[in-house]
Amino acid sequence: MTYLKEENASYGAYYMWSNVGTALTICIIAGLAWFIRISICGDEEYGYFISFMWGSVISLLSMLSLPWFKFEYNEKKSFNCMVWCKI
Repeated sequence: MTYLKEENASYGAYYMWSNVGTALTICIIAGLAWFIRISICGDEEYGYFISFMWGSVISLLSMLSLPWFKFEYNEKKSFNCMVWCKI
């Protein structure tokens, strides 16, 4: 979000690519679920369990980008619990 504050940043491009990634992920999951079958009580069903594994893998892979994030924060600003907690 720090980058988006710059004048030349385009939030629409980020939004578009997030939708493209979501569409691709849904297609991949649907294909894998159709291809991978699981036997439940003798019935062969689609392997939708793969969506949980895919989500876990994608979440772990997204953490690889964390070293490149730069956060803006004020080190001198303190949090006053008395104001927020209404004690």
